[in-house]
Amino acid sequence: MAAHNDKWKELVYLSLGSNLGNEIKKLELARELIEKDIGKIKLASSIYKTEPWGQKNLKPFYNQVIGVASTLLAVEIFEKTQYIELQLGRQAKKSVEYENRLIDIDLLIIGSIIMRSNILILPHPRMHLRNFVLVPFTEIAPNLLHPELHRSIKDLNNYCSDDNKIKRIE
Repeated sequence: MAAHNDKWKELVYLSLGSNLGNEIKKLELARELIEKDIGKIKLASSIYKTEPWGQKNLKPFYNQVIGVASTLLAVEIFEKTQYIELQLGRQAKKSVEYENRLIDIDLLIIGSIIMRSNILILPHPRMHLRNFVLVPFTEIAPNLLHPELHRSIKDLNNYCSDDNKIKRIE
C-alpha cells in the first residue's frame, strides 16, 4: 500500500474514462483503487457523457477529472494507473486507432512538472485539445496553470476548438 499523508505539495490531476460495461461503476472502482494505491482524492468533477474523440464510430464515453494528493513520484503514479487499468479489465491496444475501453486513466498535470520520457509525457500532450478533459477539469481547477502553455484550464477550455458533444450527468 502506498504511503499517504496530508503533506502533499501539488495535486495529481487524472482523467478517467470508460465506454464499455457499466461505465459509471468502472469510474467508481477506479476512484476506489486510486485512493487505495495512489493517494487521497481531494477534488472530483461531475461525470460527463461525451462523444468519442478521434473516432466517431465508438460508443459515447463517461469521463471525469480528479485531483489526488499523493506522495508518489510521477513514474510511480503512472505505473499504478496502468496496473489499476489492468485490474479493471483493460486489454492491450489492438491498433494505433482509438478504441472502446473498459477504463482509461490518464495523467494530466502534476504541479509544474514537465517530463518527456519513453513511458510518460507531462503535462498530457493532448489535454488542451479535448473538451472531455477540459470541461470537467475546469469544474474543479479553473485557475490552475498549464505548466507549458502558461494558460489557465478555464482559458484553455474557453478556446478549445473541440466541438464534440459533452453533457454533465452527475
